Amino acid sequence: MLNRLIKAQPKIEDAGHMFRFAVTRGPLNVGGYLMGVTEFMETKIIEPKGAHKLISKMTNFLKTG
Repeated sequence: MLNRLIKAQPKIEDAGHMFRFAVTRGPLNVGGYLMGVTEFMETKIIEPKGAHKLISKMTNFLKTG
């Protein structure tokens, strides 16, 4: 896919279009970033209710952000 875009890039840009890409992160990715992946996964096992509350908050934030 990427090679096809690279090959088509001149024609796409000549037509007045631009490449626009975005990266999305979900609540599990954000939790791992904030706490560290190991710590976040341990929290899911040790404190599942607390982890669920955190995941819910992150989900709501990401949906409205």
